[in-house]
Amino acid sequence: MSACLIVLGIIVGCSAGGAEAVVAPRDRWFAEDKIQHFTLSAAATTIGYGGASVALERDAALLAAGVAALGLGVAKEVRDVRAGRSFSLKDLVWDAAGVALALTLVSRIG
Repeated sequence: MSACLIVLGIIVGCSAGGAEAVVAPRDRWFAEDKIQHFTLSAAATTIGYGGASVALERDAALLAAGVAALGLGVAKEVRDVRAGRSFSLKDLVWDAAGVALALTLVSRIG
């Protein structure tokens, strides 16, 4: 739970401060890029868990995989801002949904 709050704080902090964000006129909740965010985050979490579970206990591997996948999502949004595109909280919500699904499935299977 505390890890989720930390990640949420990072997301809000990155979107609220510093660089002037470009507003995306067509950043919809349901679009092709949202499916990509969801599936790639789920895949990154699953792969991350597989790698982390070699060296870490189960709970620590789940945490490491989730934080790493969310970190990739935040890094992608920061890269978008640096390239002159907008920082999308909607993309991060879909990233978080993919991570949550993957963590749920991996925790029940593994």
